[in-house]
Amino acid sequence: ASTLGQIRAKEVLPMLLNALQDENANVVYSVAECLGDIGDARAVPALMTLLIEHTDEWVHVATLEALGKIGDQRVVDLLLSLVKKEVVVDPLITALGELGDSRAIPMLAVYLKEQDRETRELAVKALVTIWEEVDSIANITGVRYELDETRKLLQHALTPNIKNALLQDVQDESLSEEIREGCAVLLGCVGFEKALVPIIRLLEKYPLSKTLLYAIGQYHKRAFPHLMKMTQHPNDLVRQSVGVYIGHLVQDIEGHDSQIERVLLQLLEDANPVLNQISLDAL
Repeated sequence: ASTLGQIRAKEVLPMLLNALQDENANVVYSVAECLGDIGDARAVPALMTLLIEHTDEWVHVATLEALGKIGDQRVVDLLLSLVKKEVVVDPLITALGELGDSRAIPMLAVYLKEQDRETRELAVKALVTIWEEVDSIANITGVRYELDETRKLLQHALTPNIKNALLQDVQDESLSEEIREGCAVLLGCVGFEKALVPIIRLLEKYPLSKTLLYAIGQYHKRAFPHLMKMTQHPNDLVRQSVGVYIGHLVQDIEGHDSQIERVLLQLLEDANPVLNQISLDAL
């Protein structure tokens, strides 16, 4: 099964679907994993049935992972219905994120309240994945309706307590860069004002982080006064981060902005040649 999955042997799909009926849970687990690797949507109905009817927890894990990899929207309602039941939580959260459906946002936000650190981190990753998927579609199509609706869902789901908890995680140096950045993105997407300065401070630690620059960009010109204080920063990459932010900002604003122009002229004289080019392009 592992080999068939690695070579994505779609021609054996009927045989694999039959093997899901095997009495040995280890066989079923391996076949479910294989179907996820092959990624053929024809396996989705059988995997959905397996998730409902099979009693083995590890089979549930493999099935959820497979459904997440295949990415068929037919399973979203089923997975949401399982949230309140006794199922393995971690792969369920991951699968909901991989499916990229904004309907999962309210359910996933609930997991941000969990005491278990790993569960909360998975929920952060899943929510960021959903946001990135919707944002990507909006950038490709130029249609922002779904992105705006997803932002409204996030604003409603991220209660004040959750936002403050995410803000604490942004500032928690014991957490991984990925999680701190993910929290920054979620707070930026809902425009949480208290998070702006801490996110900019995090950018000093991880300069030129695309994720943090994206999060800061969600604040648009509100971030401008705070970042201007960093134009004299001794770290070249931090100053370059300021230039990248302004470069993105000038694409969003309409008409001439004298404040931005003055800063760009200043950065044009910077000792960093990359920053000079960024400033020139923005001007």
